Amino acid sequence: MVYRTSNAVIGNLSRQASSEVEDRASYKGVAIKAGLLGFVTVLSAVASIVLLQRVPEYMNVILIGALIGAFVFGLIAALAPSTIPVTGTIYCLLIGLVMGATSYVVDILYSGVVPLALLSTTMVVATISIMYGLGLIKVSQRAQSIAITVLVSVMLIGLVVGLLSFFVPGLYNLFFGDSLLSIGISVLMVFLASFFVLCDIAQIDSIVKQGLDKKLEWRAAYGLVIGIIWLYMEFLRLFAKIASRSRR
Repeated sequence: MVYRTSNAVIGNLSRQASSEVEDRASYKGVAIKAGLLGFVTVLSAVASIVLLQRVPEYMNVILIGALIGAFVFGLIAALAPSTIPVTGTIYCLLIGLVMGATSYVVDILYSGVVPLALLSTTMVVATISIMYGLGLIKVSQRAQSIAITVLVSVMLIGLVVGLLSFFVPGLYNLFFGDSLLSIGISVLMVFLASFFVLCDIAQIDSIVKQGLDKKLEWRAAYGLVIGIIWLYMEFLRLFAKIASRSRR
């Protein structure tokens, strides 16, 4: 559910600039809204973990229900961005349940992976933010196009492999298990997720500097939070694969 490109959420914000805008977007406004969405996500994840510790038999119910709900509200948010203050918040609430449940299982199987994924995500986001702020890294349209192409290609290959694995079981572990190829793909996904977080930060910088409407703060904050969630899940997947392989 967290796979997406930055453009799908806030990619065309620069086209909405207007000299008639009275209340303009600000870094503080985006930060507050992103903080709110992040808080909802984390609180939901913690609640999910606490619930599963007490009634682990609800695992499948939480995962399936939250995934379906997140898909529905994520789709509504993408198709009707004006609803993001509501649908985006609900999406973060639901995807937080998925994050919590996934982290709970991974922590049971591979102790220490969850804190490592959290630390890695925090360090990457902080590093990207600082480097972008200092002007050390930039985002070009060509780089975005290449990243989107690679992401779509990996997802399509994964879909094909998933279907073929019903007939050739060994393919599943090769692509999704703890094989070296699978770990390499996860490393690639971490880089892609990191790049799209950079794109989100660049878009936020763009809407503020261009003086776009303050209403777009919600869309920008939502895009950034989704990117960070995606990055965390990719780190979690990568470290889980490495931990699984190290046990052989």
